[in-house]
Amino acid sequence: MMRFTTTIHDQAYAVVADYVKKSGEDTTDDHNLKAPYASLCKLVKAEYFIPCLMEVCQVFWRIMFCYKEVKEWHNQGGLETQSESVDWTFDRSYVRTKLENGLLRVWRDVQQKVRPYILALDMSHFKYDDFIRVLDIVNRLISIGMEFCGEGSSSLQDSMRQQSLNYFKNYHRARLEELKIFLETEAWEVCPVRSTFSVHQLRVCLKVDVCNTFALCAGVSLHYFLQCQQNTIHRRIVAALHSLRRWQPFYSSDEIEEEVEEIMTMED
Repeated sequence: MMRFTTTIHDQAYAVVADYVKKSGEDTTDDHNLKAPYASLCKLVKAEYFIPCLMEVCQVFWRIMFCYKEVKEWHNQGGLETQSESVDWTFDRSYVRTKLENGLLRVWRDVQQKVRPYILALDMSHFKYDDFIRVLDIVNRLISIGMEFCGEGSSSLQDSMRQQSLNYFKNYHRARLEELKIFLETEAWEVCPVRSTFSVHQLRVCLKVDVCNTFALCAGVSLHYFLQCQQNTIHRRIVAALHSLRRWQPFYSSDEIEEEVEEIMTMED
């Protein structure tokens, strides 16, 4: 059992250290390579983050597979002999029990190595496809852990939830900046609507991808709404932004108010 635990630690450290070297960090005196594992993870550059994560997970998958094979070998009887002593039968039963109980320990050792790596880098500036790829890798690892020992991973899920909140918070802020530029440069024309028209009457396609919903709804709502009366553009921008709160699950009320105040300062 200790051999598997040691292998998990050594292999994870070796893979991350190799990518630290590829990252071009100053390791001429090997000082960085002797740092604790969590500190070493922070030295991996963003461009190598995904390849390193994939290799670390592949190493863990192989270790978990080997453990399963060893456990299966013992369950099937190992080296059967025609005449088995009572002591040998007892020892074999003991080994099977230890291996069964060790499944959970191996999986938790794996989680303890993956979690600090996930949290070591700020992913908020990743491209959308790259961030989704990280999510896929981690989710795949969690599903393998579930098959391995019947337990998921709340720690890995919490880590990715934290990274997701940071990512989409930055994503929405960037989209609001694009919206501001759009409002400042777009030429608006009056759209004939009833005097009782309200932005809340606009229909929204709920099948749109969650990540693009805010940008789409904001653009459509403001595009038609601001054409109604150009002389009240600021007030209507505020109303539109407030109506879009339900599409911003990662934004706090204070942050929305700040964005509203910023847009209100725009020139007509």
